[in-house]
Amino acid sequence: MPVAPQYTWEQTLEGLTIRVQLPGITRCRPDVFATSALLKINALPYLLHLDLRHDVDDARTVAAVTDQGVTVSLHKVPHSRRHQTSLQWRLPSHATARPHCAHGWSPRCGMGWWRWA
Repeated sequence: MPVAPQYTWEQTLEGLTIRVQLPGITRCRPDVFATSALLKINALPYLLHLDLRHDVDDARTVAAVTDQGVTVSLHKVPHSRRHQTSLQWRLPSHATARPHCAHGWSPRCGMGWWRWA
């Protein structure tokens, strides 16, 4: 079972830096994957999956692996449709969660995705 590692983050108007602590992991072990809106760091037994609120330039993403963990520097895309104020989405007060699956969520169905209405 994956363990969520501890992490900290800092941001400016231009970028975002995320520091992930991976105690007991060697430098050659972490797998870092980044897209314009996602960051995933996998180093067994640790797994961190972040959906970024602001689009980033994945071609300029830099990850540095040290004995303490991984530091990832992300550069925000200017004039993005989304604005980064936190790592979590803030929903409007009228939003409600509804299951994406037509039958409702069920472990047998395997549809754990939620749609916000």
